[in-house]
Amino acid sequence: MNYNNILMTFTFSTNFIIWAMIFLILSVVFTLILAKNKKAIKIVIVILFIGLFSFGGYYLASLEVDTPDDASNLETINTPIDDQYYDQTAKSVVHVLHVMTLGDVTLNGRGSAVIVYQDDDYFYAITNYHVLVQNGFTSESLMVRDYLSNEYDAVSLVDTQILEIASQSYDLGLIRFSKGDAIIPDVEYSNLTLSEGAQVHSVGYPNGERTLTTGEFRGFLKIINYPFQILEHSSEINHGSSGGALLDRNGRLIGINAAAMLSSNDEFLTGYAIPIDKVLEYIDLFSIVQ
Repeated sequence: MNYNNILMTFTFSTNFIIWAMIFLILSVVFTLILAKNKKAIKIVIVILFIGLFSFGGYYLASLEVDTPDDASNLETINTPIDDQYYDQTAKSVVHVLHVMTLGDVTLNGRGSAVIVYQDDDYFYAITNYHVLVQNGFTSESLMVRDYLSNEYDAVSLVDTQILEIASQSYDLGLIRFSKGDAIIPDVEYSNLTLSEGAQVHSVGYPNGERTLTTGEFRGFLKIINYPFQILEHSSEINHGSSGGALLDRNGRLIGINAAAMLSSNDEFLTGYAIPIDKVLEYIDLFSIVQ
């Protein structure tokens, strides 16, 4: 609260009342003096009202609007992005290369993952279940490539029937890979309450290239195959973006990109992401992640 504004308003209010009273008294005096002249009385009354309205208008126009001290911290779609913080956070998104076979058929799967935790020896990254598992296919190799193009052998931690059922339900999976020389930060989680039109960013590896796109949050909706509501957004994603990060304007994680609606010409229409609260629920299933 701005106490200087309050003090100034109070002072002005006092002055306004004093001048209004003086004007009223003088008007009454002149009215009594000119009591025998009805035309004069009407003129004085008109002047009285004009004066009161003038003082009132001047008073209201002089009032200052007090704003909260934290108003500068309110976030809008037009608030500039903190590029340095965003760049650091985006480094936690890695490229997933998954080779799977079914008889003589080889599937070279491509996707993305987000590092959510690390200990002294390993990184732990979240991705989509459908990046890790395709019906009937056997996993031959699972590799991760970081933002510096360093490559790591990875393993899936979805290794029990219970975790497999949960992973399929959430369409999420957790992978682990050994740490090297590269310093890769964990992603930060967002605590913003999203409203339609809020600015969002997608980071992933469509077509094998790390890509950043910007769009807007479109709302929550329920679609088939998901037992919970998912995020809809206009930040363009494509094949290979699955498991990548959906970030708020500060570069904090608000969801894991999972699917996109494309036109018949393979043009992007809308994107879908698993919201952060469901991502955290899933991570809690793994006791290794503190």
